[in-house]
Amino acid sequence: EYMGRGGSLGSAALAAILLLAGLALVLRIVFTPPTPQEEAVCCRYVVNAAGLGADRVARMVGDTSFTILPRMGEYLLLHKNQGHLARHVLFPAPGRLGKGILVQPTLWGNLLLGPTARDLHDPAAAAQTPDYITDHLLAKCRELVPAFDAGQIIHSFAGARAKSDRGDWIIEESKACPRFVHAAGIDSPG
Repeated sequence: EYMGRGGSLGSAALAAILLLAGLALVLRIVFTPPTPQEEAVCCRYVVNAAGLGADRVARMVGDTSFTILPRMGEYLLLHKNQGHLARHVLFPAPGRLGKGILVQPTLWGNLLLGPTARDLHDPAAAAQTPDYITDHLLAKCRELVPAFDAGQIIHSFAGARAKSDRGDWIIEESKACPRFVHAAGIDSPG
């Protein structure tokens, strides 16, 4: 069965590119039966959970109600010989950009420092060098645990969180396209 004209999504055609592990997956709701080369997927609702691409997917159905603003977070992983310095997650006082930079033991006995919070749409934050970011992260973590040895860094990594311009999570049906539900701007595991 296909979503014919007047179907449950009304007269809006949907063409969305969903990002999954860096690969593009094309999802279309069509008004004509699929050709033998196409696969039909029937559903009552479509959930936009495209992370950093959620605003782009929303615009494909005519919804311009929010923008995703990437917030970068960097981490440093210290050797297991530093793990004894924290027995539980240590939080600083929260700041303007979130919960702050944490110090936490891992399940494997390492010490994990981070994340930072840098809004990539801010030119000053986007221009920060890796050395500046590392020095800032170490200085903030030393306020919580002064004794760790920065010479024991064994790995660094980063990820971008999908912050919305609304300042909060967006979990709602699109006003532009009924039965198209946004789960967007969810920048934290909760």
